Amino acid sequence: RSGFAEIIKTSLVMDKELFHYLEIEKARVLELDREVIEHVIKRAVKVKMDIVSADEYELGERRKLNLGHTLGHALESLSEGSLSHGEAVAQGVLFSALVSVKLGLLKPEDAERIDQLFTLYGIKIGEELKKYSTKTIMEHIYKDKKRAGDIINFIVLESIGMAVVRPMSFKELEEHIDDLR
Repeated sequence: RSGFAEIIKTSLVMDKELFHYLEIEKARVLELDREVIEHVIKRAVKVKMDIVSADEYELGERRKLNLGHTLGHALESLSEGSLSHGEAVAQGVLFSALVSVKLGLLKPEDAERIDQLFTLYGIKIGEELKKYSTKTIMEHIYKDKKRAGDIINFIVLESIGMAVVRPMSFKELEEHIDDLR
């Protein structure tokens, strides 16, 4: 599940065709059909390689690979091992999608497709954010490496396959967490 979560996240960052492929080939992917799995892995690795080679020091484009990680790392830590890294990042990806909808960047139906795809791949989404107080979550987020003073480089989606880095104040992020709980 963690591997599938990572592949879904990667498709959202920069490969809408891979996202669509994961939707239509779900049965073959879950059966671990060798041809399909090789295709999916190669596509995901190519996206990552292209981004990393273009931004070796994580100064711009490479930050997009952190989609879902701001909240995901906090939830992973708070869960004390009951939530895998992939499941935690999936929670964060859906949160980023919902924030993107609130900001008018992403269509609500695209956020629904994202939620459905995680569900199709057996990745539970939704309840983790409600388990912890906003204050507790924010205490973990303050430690995030993407922090720059009172701003965090938060990754949002303009569409499936199109992630962007959006500087966001901790206050704004906290408000989004409160609103989406």
